[in-house]
Amino acid sequence: MAFGAFRHGQPSPATTLTITSSGTTPLQIQNIQLQGVDPGEFQIQNDQASGQTIAVGNTRTVDVIFNSTSTDAKAATLVITSNAPTSPTSVPLTGTGTELITAHTRQQYTNSCWACCTRVVNAYYDVTLALGNRMQFVNDRALSDHLTFHHNQMRNVQDALDHSDIKLYSGQDDNANIPTLQEIRDAVVRDQQPLIVCVTQRQVAPGVDIVDADQGHYIAIVGVTRGGGLRVMDPDQGNNALVTVPYHLTEYGHRPPGYPVRYWGATYYTEDAL
Repeated sequence: MAFGAFRHGQPSPATTLTITSSGTTPLQIQNIQLQGVDPGEFQIQNDQASGQTIAVGNTRTVDVIFNSTSTDAKAATLVITSNAPTSPTSVPLTGTGTELITAHTRQQYTNSCWACCTRVVNAYYDVTLALGNRMQFVNDRALSDHLTFHHNQMRNVQDALDHSDIKLYSGQDDNANIPTLQEIRDAVVRDQQPLIVCVTQRQVAPGVDIVDADQGHYIAIVGVTRGGGLRVMDPDQGNNALVTVPYHLTEYGHRPPGYPVRYWGATYYTEDAL
């Protein structure tokens, strides 16, 4: 059963497995279990077969869904234990968890990272989640013109997203500049909400938010890997690809050649504002 690719935290449609009693005696199903490398990434639903005796020629069904918790290829095995001579029967399961936003978008101008992150997140809610009712912008200049900002002038992302029907809030109860890894998982995987983060060249005191965008660089956290790395869309990334950044409480782990150490400055949660 190959489920294909789904955003992590987004359950796939159920795939139905039909079990047929094709022998000369009734088929007794003891149990159906998930085993293998990633059993927790799949779920059994509507099990009409476990504990049942299936008359010769009859069938029973069981549904399986794929619900990945990270951005990786996953594999497990559905194991059916019965009185069949070939028991247990193994059915391979595969699927791939993807980021909320899979395409990298480069900033159009030197200081338009704020606009790049804003319009990409805006498009995610409008198109990917099909919520509608939002203007789409073909580039950073179009967004900044719409907001009457100069395209190459860094702006406060809170202001930008307020104008584009996405609410933001920042600051953590634990007085940190970046959420814990579990909080990031909850937002990005469970709640399907990308995070926008301001990273700075100077370390900011815990609990102090960066207010003006010209003090930092904006990136978007769009996924979490199996090992707890952050999948990031960095608008100034030169190779036009998402990057994996190790989670760290103070430093931003992505450091291209020639770049200074950068630190987490402030985290903005995005959520639908219908």
